[in-house]
Amino acid sequence: VQNALQIISEAADVSKNSRVHRLTGRLRSSLSFDTVDEMVVRGTQRYLQDIADQCGQIHDAMYETYIGYAVEAALG
Repeated sequence: VQNALQIISEAADVSKNSRVHRLTGRLRSSLSFDTVDEMVVRGTQRYLQDIADQCGQIHDAMYETYIGYAVEAALG
């Protein structure tokens, strides 16, 4: 996801400090560093719901950044 986002961001001239980048970084960190023990302690269903929620936030941020931007921003 981050590699694809990097390519899209460069083409669209969007900062690496954007909300989308922060959210994808947070998701990558969770998936890379959370341990099975941490998942079990939180509850697997709750853990997976948190991951799904993060994916939803990424979707919304990508839409806002790359699709639903204001006309003024496109002209500007």
